[in-house]
Amino acid sequence: MLDAACAFLAERFEPDRLYDEAEINAILAEDAPDPATLRRLLVDHGFLGRRNGAYWRERPSPPPAPVRDVGPGPQNTGS
Repeated sequence: MLDAACAFLAERFEPDRLYDEAEINAILAEDAPDPATLRRLLVDHGFLGRRNGAYWRERPSPPPAPVRDVGPGPQNTGS
């Protein structure tokens, strides 16, 4: 669930663009009263990269996994 929330928030940031901390905070402030915590979560979980005060979208958000009906497992026939 946390990865899904982080992926949703990461979509707000353009790939191949650098952001400063104030820009990150301003974008995340639209979703929560504590954007610093969201920023840290995105960095800690690999959705944003950070170096020397610059941030970037680290990886594209993966598409949702398809839901499959796997049915019952193999049957042991006891042969």
